[in-house]
Amino acid sequence: MKNAILTITTKQAGMDEDLTFTMRTQCVETAEGTKINYEEALSEEDTVNTQLVIADDSIMVERQGEVGGDMFFKKTTTYETKYYAMGGLALDMRIFTTSLQIDKSNDGIEASVDYQLFLAGSNVGKMGMDIKVEYI
Repeated sequence: MKNAILTITTKQAGMDEDLTFTMRTQCVETAEGTKINYEEALSEEDTVNTQLVIADDSIMVERQGEVGGDMFFKKTTTYETKYYAMGGLALDMRIFTTSLQIDKSNDGIEASVDYQLFLAGSNVGKMGMDIKVEYI
């Protein structure tokens, strides 16, 4: 197990500014890839437990809580799942990964993904995420 600083920057269609958060976490190397667990604060009362698995050619994000779902990114791959919104609403979600880059080194991991997001059959737009894991 390695201690790390995790920084995630999300780019959303229609938003003028990117959203960035940074936190301390721990990483575990498994056969599936590097596993990172963290909590996302949705509000002062609500959090979502998230597991991030970064493999050599893919990224899996699994959110467990009242809000969320899972997201899978692999270059030129379409992933279909459900997104769970507040109040128990479940929407069909489709993700098409347009680009994915993952660089692993002894110092950490840098990954970048761009994707098209569709919710309930409607194109939400082009989204992106940059992930930086710095081992400490």
